[in-house]
Amino acid sequence: MNRFSLIAFIMSMITLSAYSQDLVKKDYEVKTVVLDAGHGGKDPGAHYGNYLEKDITLKVAKLVGNKIKKEFPDVQVIYTREKDVFVELRERTNIANKNHADLFISIHCNATGGTKVKGTETFVMGLHKSKENLEVAKRENASILLEEDYEVNYSGYDPNSDESNIIFTLMQNIYLEQSLLLASFMEDKYVDRGYSTRGVKQSGFLVLYTAAMPSVLTEIGFITNSEDRKKMISSEGQEIIAQSIFEAFRKYKRSVEGLPDDSGSYANSYDANAQNNSSAEEATDTYYSVQFMTTSSLVDTKEKQYSKLKDISYKKHGNMYKYTTGKFSTRSEADAYLKTVRKLGFKDAFIVCLE
Repeated sequence: MNRFSLIAFIMSMITLSAYSQDLVKKDYEVKTVVLDAGHGGKDPGAHYGNYLEKDITLKVAKLVGNKIKKEFPDVQVIYTREKDVFVELRERTNIANKNHADLFISIHCNATGGTKVKGTETFVMGLHKSKENLEVAKRENASILLEEDYEVNYSGYDPNSDESNIIFTLMQNIYLEQSLLLASFMEDKYVDRGYSTRGVKQSGFLVLYTAAMPSVLTEIGFITNSEDRKKMISSEGQEIIAQSIFEAFRKYKRSVEGLPDDSGSYANSYDANAQNNSSAEEATDTYYSVQFMTTSSLVDTKEKQYSKLKDISYKKHGNMYKYTTGKFSTRSEADAYLKTVRKLGFKDAFIVCLE
C-alpha cells in the first residue's frame, strides 16, 4: 500500500465516520438486520472433502432469518445472498448501508492446517491482537482476489501483506462497544449449548470495515475438526447454531432498546445515549463494570499486568472465565474507566451491566 493509497484510505475512513455519525439514532432500535452468509458461487470458502463453507453458512443464515421473522415480524431481515452466488465483500456491507441496517451479522466457518483446533469465535472490527487473528482475517479477506479491480476498489489493499492488513485496521469503529456486546452474547449462547468457545476477538475483516452499524463476524466452528464439522453439516447442528445466533440477536435487541430479557432482568443493557445524557443518570440495583478478559482457565490476577486494575472479579460461564474490573453506579463513570483499562493494554475491554 503506497503513500497515496494510504491517504485515499484514510480519507475514505473519515467519510465513513461522518456517514456513520449521521446514522446514529437518538432512540436506538433494531428494525433492520442484514444476515451475510459467507462466501458463495466461485468462492467456496473453507472446505473439508465435499463439505463447503459457502453451503453451510447459507443454510444457517436462512435459519436465523426465519427465526427473527417469526418472533419479530416488524424487523426487516435482509440477506446478502439467498442462493449460491458470488457477492463481493464491499457489496455485502453496501447492502447493509443502503438499507440503513441497524445490525450486520456475517456467518462463517473456520479452518486450520490441523484437525485438533475447535470451537466458535466471534470477531468485531479492530486491531489485530495476535498473529493468529491476523491469519484468520487474511484468509477471509482473500476473497477479494476473485473480484475485478480489487486493488482500485480497496485502495491498494493486498490481503497477502501483513503491512496492508495492519494499516487497514487502524480505523476507529464508532460502533465497537455495541459490536462487542453482541459478540459477547453470541459466544455465551454457543457455550450454553455445550460448544467450545475461543472467545470474542478483534481483527480487520474487509466485510466489516465499511459497515456503518454494529457488526460482527461469527465463525461457527472449524470445518477441519471432526467434532465441529459433525455439528455444522447436520440439520440438527445447524438448528442449534442458528438458535444460538438468534437468541444472541434477541438479547442484544432487548438490551439496546432497554427491554427486559427472558428472565425479566435488565442486566447487560446498553444505553446508546449514556455519553450524552450522564446528568440524567440515576443509581439502580445494577452496576456497571468493565469486562477485560475471557479465558479457558483461571489466571493469577496478582501478576504485574493486572496490578493497575481495581476490584477484579470473575464468573465462570460454561468452560470460560470472564474477568471484570471496577464497579460503578453510573454509565459515565464506567465509560471513563474503560478508557483507562484500554490504555493499560486490554484493547478488547468493554462495558457490562451486572446485578
